[in-house]
Amino acid sequence: MTLQNVYNTMSSELNSSITESQHTQACLVVKQGSQIGMVFPIANEITVVGREPTCNVILHDLEVSRRHFQIVLKDKQFIIQDLGSTNKTFVNQTELIESRPMNYGDTISLGQTILMFDMQKGKAKATPKPPATPQSKLDIIKKITIGKHQVGILIGIGILFMLGSCGFTTIVLFGLYFFS
Repeated sequence: MTLQNVYNTMSSELNSSITESQHTQACLVVKQGSQIGMVFPIANEITVVGREPTCNVILHDLEVSRRHFQIVLKDKQFIIQDLGSTNKTFVNQTELIESRPMNYGDTISLGQTILMFDMQKGKAKATPKPPATPQSKLDIIKKITIGKHQVGILIGIGILFMLGSCGFTTIVLFGLYFFS
């Protein structure tokens, strides 16, 4: 085998592996939860999912553990493992007790979030959730909360206070006018 043949063989193998990785990539798609519609690529040999900022996939769900589960790429197979999560991990509605291989289309339930293990065309990137657009100013007021109380209650109290102080001012002025 000549040096040119070795170069051509290595070059074609490298190009085909680059082409394959650009065409399809494993990913997690959020099907239910606060981040619905987001797509997270599985780009590492070990992809950790949880709430902790150091995780590869960060979920905004208080019922998800800081480091909930991980997906490991081993021998071209994706393996899912629970990391001792408090609220457990479920794959296709069955509790994940020990590591198991993943199949495309499998659902992963954790906390209030449901993910789907999928194959993304093109190079997958984490996609942001589109911002929610309220229908009216009243919807905005309804959604803003302070502690456990709604802003609407505070506005109502403010109006009553304003009416009360106006009423008090009216009584004082009325008394001064008639009794002076």
